[in-house]
Amino acid sequence: MKQTLDSITAKVLRSPRTLGTILSLAQRIRPVARLGQNFFVFKHADVRTVLADTGAFEYGEGMRSKSPLGEFLVGMDDWPATLREKAIVRQSIEASERSRLTLALEQAWEGAALSPPQPPLVYRLERTGPGTPLDLVGDYVEEFLIRFNEAFFGVAPPADGMRSKVVSEQGRRLMAQWLRKVGSLVLLSPPASFGLQAVAERCAKELGDHLDQVIGAAQYAAESETESAPTILASLLQKHHEVTGERANRDFIRRHLCGLLLAANPTVIKSFVMTIVNLAAEQPSAVFDHEAADAGSTETVQPYARLRALASKNRLSDTTLRQAILEAMRFSPTFPLLSRTCPRHAHLQSPSAGSIVMNPGARVVVSPFAAMFDEAVFERNYLFSLSRPEDDYLHFGYGGHRCPGDRIAIALLMFLVRKMLSHLPAERIRVEAPEYDGPTVHRCVVKIDP
Repeated sequence: MKQTLDSITAKVLRSPRTLGTILSLAQRIRPVARLGQNFFVFKHADVRTVLADTGAFEYGEGMRSKSPLGEFLVGMDDWPATLREKAIVRQSIEASERSRLTLALEQAWEGAALSPPQPPLVYRLERTGPGTPLDLVGDYVEEFLIRFNEAFFGVAPPADGMRSKVVSEQGRRLMAQWLRKVGSLVLLSPPASFGLQAVAERCAKELGDHLDQVIGAAQYAAESETESAPTILASLLQKHHEVTGERANRDFIRRHLCGLLLAANPTVIKSFVMTIVNLAAEQPSAVFDHEAADAGSTETVQPYARLRALASKNRLSDTTLRQAILEAMRFSPTFPLLSRTCPRHAHLQSPSAGSIVMNPGARVVVSPFAAMFDEAVFERNYLFSLSRPEDDYLHFGYGGHRCPGDRIAIALLMFLVRKMLSHLPAERIRVEAPEYDGPTVHRCVVKIDP
């Protein structure tokens, strides 16, 4: 029975429109539903309450066990034993974000500063035409992120041999496969339902072995005072030594480095692909040119075409682009459901469902997807709108459990979308349905009509 339910869950989670219909109905019928010791929370205010109260609603064993190489920052509760570890990782992320992010994005795009140098990705976009479709994953975002891993995280793909420093196309493909397969163990969809458990665990071991080699080389460089770039890996080693006065534990570095790579690869790939899918769809939308539009007016548009027109005139501001990405993701969020556990008795004071008592061990499943279609917060929720308050979006969680790398993820998405708008030779695009490798997206084709 459990395997059947897991299989149904996995298939539904890969179908945003089906899931959206189910959640919309559930929200109207029962804002907080109960099935035994399982509670399902759909309204915006209630979802934010659960996510914000990290004492009453913890990740629990279910989330922690999803990490193949051990616990990492996303999935660790605020316990005394973990607070120092979490602080080190957060400080490392913030330090690298300030000093390295902008440069790393450009280095990944141009490729010249990598080892070995790679051709600029601009050619992959500009060669796209009526007879040459673009695979958003394999031809673009996956390749970009493999380069970004080296420039920002300090993790290059495996070299061709034990004594070689040359990374081939095969090495990059292997790294992409590791991250995609291991990502199936940490994304919400159950990997067992896709027959991926064994291969994902094998890839996790291979990725862990590769990270051990990378970390060992970085530790040697740090201890020999060899000058190196301020990557996340270098920052983790430095911050750990500053806080503890000790040499960084390799398991600590490997766990968190693996978690950050997974957050920046399969999850960003899925977010980017679904952003483009929704930007390319014909959407009932609030008019883009707000100065010329009457309040409340709407039209059916392809948001991508409107953004492309703004970009071609150098009028696409970061604010507009950011808002468009957040709104596009609302229609197909990367994490439509999130799970929490009650370690002790908990009370959820719901504006719509009243006071709800949850016993120790209860599982609470919240739906950011449903919450971002709550009509009490998202007026005319069926519209693609660029005027919604940014704080209402729940793509990166909320409160104490908010993703610490949210600014990095948004920066990646904005960079990738802007480059695509600038260099893909098309005013309008057609996007085929994404193809999945388990719960992770591995192919999505963009076509340009003649």
